Amino acid sequence: NNLQVGGRNIAIGTSVPKENSRNCDYHVSSVAFETVDYTVSFYAKARKNEKASVYLNDDSGTARVYMMFSQEFSLTEEYQKFTFTKKNDKKYSGDVNKIMIRIYGKTETDNTISVKELKLEAGNKSTDWTPAPEDLASAESQEKAEEALEKATNNETTITSAMTQIEQLSDSISTMV
Repeated sequence: NNLQVGGRNIAIGTSVPKENSRNCDYHVSSVAFETVDYTVSFYAKARKNEKASVYLNDDSGTARVYMMFSQEFSLTEEYQKFTFTKKNDKKYSGDVNKIMIRIYGKTETDNTISVKELKLEAGNKSTDWTPAPEDLASAESQEKAEEALEKATNNETTITSAMTQIEQLSDSISTMV
């Protein structure tokens, strides 16, 4: 039995669907790409039928393909789920912070492709979409920042109200004297 289940999403920023005229790119977390199977799964569609490919790309200026998952597949106007598994034949020797996964539209220039729930994981079995741990940390930080902003805004309102009352009381005292 050669079943390998990864589970951890290596792709970052997959919580929000992406749309672009030519391709959708996702950076990956800082993990070493070992010589094991990797599975990418996602939902995708295009405004017009489109041929596309999916691959890991070295984005360090050379724009070379590091690992091709699929030479070509067809996007339609409705979301479809795609899953591709590929054995990584070579250990990546470059900067892992420069690796990104790209879904690339190949034929139509006047088109929009949409991708959602992308998951890149070690193993040869696709699992349900989950955000990368880095995305959860970002979402938690964003939530805390929004809570802090709301508290600051409430405090500003309270202070402004108190200052108005003090000014009114001051004017009232001046009028009595």
